[in-house]
Amino acid sequence: MGRRNWGASGIQFGYDIPPVAQAQAQMEEEILLVAMIESEKGVANAAEIVAVPGIDLLFIGGIDLSLELGIPSQFGTRAWRKPSKPCGRLPRQRQVPRHGR
Repeated sequence: MGRRNWGASGIQFGYDIPPVAQAQAQMEEEILLVAMIESEKGVANAAEIVAVPGIDLLFIGGIDLSLELGIPSQFGTRAWRKPSKPCGRLPRQRQVPRHGR
């Protein structure tokens, strides 16, 4: 897993930026970490993705994934259900919420 980048904008603090260590600790507690699956490679690696410590949500990028699969927005079809099914089961097994088609 990568490391959080520190930006100096401070918008998340209403531009009243606390000391860096305090700001970093607060962001670690409050920032949502979302893993997004939008490719066949992402589907193939879904188990490893949701196993990453700290993942708060798995998001299925339905439009992008359907385009890569060559079935644009055909979400009710067998061609969609087969590759997307593991992405639906894994988060429940690991108690990670899932969003998206």
